[in-house]
Amino acid sequence: MTQPSLTEKQLAKLEEIAELVKEGEDTFIKLDEMSTAIAQKWRSRREAKEGVARK
Repeated sequence: MTQPSLTEKQLAKLEEIAELVKEGEDTFIKLDEMSTAIAQKWRSRREAKEGVARK
């Protein structure tokens, strides 16, 4: 059994969906990097405060 071929309209829609998925992945990666940077900054601040408090 062979698969029916996609029409130009269906192919264009699939390409549009693929682009949206790629943009979503890029956005997720950027947000993940930002949240990691924020967490590291807060960790550094907390450690600095705790280091000062211990002395």
